[in-house]
Amino acid sequence: MSHITTLFGGETPPGAEALIGEDTEDLLLAIQEGFQIQFGEQGPFPRTVGELCDRVAAKVKGAKSNKCLTLITFYKLRRALMSVVGVSRQRVTPSARLGSMLALGRRRRRQWRDLEWRTGLRFPTLTHPGSMTGGLLTVAVGSAVWLSIGGWTTRSLFASLFSVLASVLLALILWLVALAMTHQIVWALPRKCETVGDLTKLVLARNYGTLADEAGGWNEREIWMALRELIADEISFDKDKILRDTAFPEGLRIF
Repeated sequence: MSHITTLFGGETPPGAEALIGEDTEDLLLAIQEGFQIQFGEQGPFPRTVGELCDRVAAKVKGAKSNKCLTLITFYKLRRALMSVVGVSRQRVTPSARLGSMLALGRRRRRQWRDLEWRTGLRFPTLTHPGSMTGGLLTVAVGSAVWLSIGGWTTRSLFASLFSVLASVLLALILWLVALAMTHQIVWALPRKCETVGDLTKLVLARNYGTLADEAGGWNEREIWMALRELIADEISFDKDKILRDTAFPEGLRIF
């Protein structure tokens, strides 16, 4: 609760006591970082996502304008991709698939970092595929059980229990070793980030305040789009289900 009281000016906002949990704190902090704002002022805690958006819009730097920050972000990414990956200008379109441009393994990680450096913007993080993580765990457990199967045939109960514990420990060690090795060769793109257009939206959402300050302006429609994008990415929620009248935070299934 201490973080939230800081966010909203030193006191818990009216009505917020029963709503705020760690997930909500993390989300609000991510919004502050992405839009380069501080909620700070006293006032009622936002009850809907629309009210939260209005609070954000009231604090973003720069003047209200018709500037398209989505296009500005796309141009930055296109220049960076041309420089880092070596693709042609014609190939970098909103529908272009990132997987076909980027390398694999450690080279992909290096390219991702270089893209961040070239643009000066925060990117969503690459991930280790969940399916591979589960598969490695299954293989590790199976291997450990097979290697220690002899312990189950002994007459001693103590030996049998020791065999079970040894199997669990061995499975954990094998899984961690395999996971560390595959981290060097397999890196997946962030969730719902398959195209250059997808990456443009995510990067804008996580850097809206910086880009608005650089451009000297912002518009309400893009703030709403960026906020939805950031919320959906931060809590793994369906963006299409985030509406202005969605209850905050319970309507997002966080507390």
